[in-house]
Amino acid sequence: MNTTQRLREVCKNITYKLGCVFTVDDDNDQINIILTRTEPDARSPEQLAEVHFNLLILKAELESLSDAELVNLLYEVAKGSELHEVDEWFKFRGIRVHDPHPDVPQ
Repeated sequence: MNTTQRLREVCKNITYKLGCVFTVDDDNDQINIILTRTEPDARSPEQLAEVHFNLLILKAELESLSDAELVNLLYEVAKGSELHEVDEWFKFRGIRVHDPHPDVPQ
């Protein structure tokens, strides 16, 4: 089984929050790990938004990883997505303390 197939198989066995799905895109020498989340939009909470968190990594870096290490890598992607959400939702007096999109107009 090649690296992409192994990672996809590991992803199939990951359970996370409702509305969250891991996918894997193979782009020759790179792999894009994508965590897609459907959740309330930070700017318009009454609307749902599909949000994508990506990790682009060289395939060569993944080839030697065990399944346990791949699981840990996916855990880190999920953890990173949570920290991103904290940055979007955590406010003091209505103002974000940390803006995860400093170049995007509010």
